[in-house]
Amino acid sequence: MNEHDRAVQASEPKLKRVLGTPGLVFFGLAFMNITSIILGYAIVDQMTHGMVPLSILISFVVMLITSFSYKQMSMQYPMSGSAYTYTSKAINPYVGFFTGWAILSTYLILPGYNFLLFALYMNVLIPGVPMWVWIVASIVIVGVINFLGIKLLSIVDAIFVVIFAVLLTAIAISAIVHLSGNPTAPGFFDGLANLYKPEAASEVGGMGILQGAAYICFCYLGFDAISTLAEETIDPTKKVGRSMVLSVAIGGAILLLFSFLFDLCWSDKWNMYDNPDTGAIEIIRSVGGDTLGYITSAILVVGVFASVLSIETSATRLLYGMSCDKVMPKFFSKLHPKFKTPGYGIIFVSVLGLLALLRDLEVIVSLLNVGALIAFILVNIAVIAQFWIKKKDRAGFMNKLKYLIAPVIGTLSLAVVLINVGIYGLVLGFVWLLAGFIFLAYRTKMFKELPPTLKGF
Repeated sequence: MNEHDRAVQASEPKLKRVLGTPGLVFFGLAFMNITSIILGYAIVDQMTHGMVPLSILISFVVMLITSFSYKQMSMQYPMSGSAYTYTSKAINPYVGFFTGWAILSTYLILPGYNFLLFALYMNVLIPGVPMWVWIVASIVIVGVINFLGIKLLSIVDAIFVVIFAVLLTAIAISAIVHLSGNPTAPGFFDGLANLYKPEAASEVGGMGILQGAAYICFCYLGFDAISTLAEETIDPTKKVGRSMVLSVAIGGAILLLFSFLFDLCWSDKWNMYDNPDTGAIEIIRSVGGDTLGYITSAILVVGVFASVLSIETSATRLLYGMSCDKVMPKFFSKLHPKFKTPGYGIIFVSVLGLLALLRDLEVIVSLLNVGALIAFILVNIAVIAQFWIKKKDRAGFMNKLKYLIAPVIGTLSLAVVLINVGIYGLVLGFVWLLAGFIFLAYRTKMFKELPPTLKGF
């Protein structure tokens, strides 16, 4: 690089390093939407015939192991890149490209999914307004906030996560008061004893429990997105990995707590919901009245809004990185001179958000899970390739645990969960990966050249 090139590079706008561990954790929790247990509880309750806490416990262990794998790789490669960077460097660029391609579907579709959820819950609160109005309004507001910069987004995320905590605490207290005042309600130890219910297990089998775990994995989507903000993080080597593990641990603890409370309050009534899509609201109304039910609906609106803020940020950063590496059009890497944000990427993702008008949640969730689970599996394999095989860090039990035992368990567990996501997700996921294979073959002249890099992943 000559002096002129260095001067040009130095004059180009760069992403600001403004985020610390709290900001990253708030970002991850907002992305994950820590109220997600309310969104899917009744659906999983029917899948498992009343064993939601068991499915959540399985998914929690699997995702916690995976978050530690992400932490190991983020310390090795402290840059924006996440699953793509880790697998590309630890295994090979072709595997890396497919990892990035798999996770790309998740990031690009998630905003539309959340815009639709936002509209659904606003329609419950204010039914007189058409859903398309809420969809368009949320797309515009989220786009403007993201355009104004990551610092503002960090503040908004922190505010929303605090609101979640206060309102979820109110639900928990109401549930505990309800259980304490009901002599026929099951107690704490009864709940632990019913974590595994033999009769229900004989009805749904292991497949039903794993299907529930597969669905719950969707609630964790977002912890890995923290790594896409590495170039906007102060001391990313330490803080990115730590924040990913903390986000999964906090989010998983919340999921477990509320699934346990809901199970105690709605014991063995998994087939008595008026509407499974809003079944958790029925439970909350039974313990806290209609007022708490309306408050919960407000939580869902706020939670989905905060989540889509973080999701759109990650999606635009992915497009920014891909454009820098000449995989996507050049205009995606153009930053606004004042706000230092990728404006064209924000506009593109906002337009994709109009997919919310299609309203097919079941298929979308399946596709989202397939792309994410494939990426999670490959990151666990990348840990083995990087540390156990390449670096030969095999001395001592802790190295064996971190670099072989844990990632092997994570890989096998995620593979079992993956095959239980449902036929729609598997078929659509295969089609998406096939499209990636065709694109890769074209760009590499039938694999005679190295694949294009996807820095944003």
